[in-house]
Amino acid sequence: MRTTCRKMISGSGVWLYLQKIHLLILKTVFTVLLVLGACSAVQAKTLMLGHTVPPSHVWHKVALRFADNLATASQDRMKVAVTPLSKLGNEQQMFSMVQSEAITFSILPVGFLSNREESLIGWFLPYQFQDVQQAGAAADLPAAGQMLKNLESHGVVGLGYMFAGMQHILSLKAVNSPDDLINKKVRAFPSPIFNDWLLAIGAAPTALP
Repeated sequence: MRTTCRKMISGSGVWLYLQKIHLLILKTVFTVLLVLGACSAVQAKTLMLGHTVPPSHVWHKVALRFADNLATASQDRMKVAVTPLSKLGNEQQMFSMVQSEAITFSILPVGFLSNREESLIGWFLPYQFQDVQQAGAAADLPAAGQMLKNLESHGVVGLGYMFAGMQHILSLKAVNSPDDLINKKVRAFPSPIFNDWLLAIGAAPTALP
């Protein structure tokens, strides 16, 4: 049997800000998306999945579980070769490779994708969730599904979200309140919402390369 499919994104979890403004930089749940490219003639086919983090990271562990589940579901007709550490390229390169079908999958952060699909910025707004569990449940809401569907206009299809833990500030000096970040450079995704947050507390946002 020949099977064909469009480009897709897959994964599980969400980006979010917790409710306390003084924790908005220290307590953020990292969101990622798993991007699936077009596939055809999938019998005994090995599909490529790339991401940017080391094998010890949860992204890689989820990718391996995804590969196992896909192999089982397809009776080994579809296998996934997982490649970590940006060996297939950086985020932009892998996104473009998925669009062009040069690779089949890539795990990408929502911070990166929100610069292409603005509706994903909704995950970064403050005061939405009381805790991580509530935010995780929000990933199943119609609005979250619509955000993923909106990615179709960019040549990929969103299948879900993935939690990868808490984002925090690394500093040589203690950060106990937003005042401790005034006039301090803080590296962040090059996105207006991150700039707005950091500027609002007096920090100096510096875009990640």
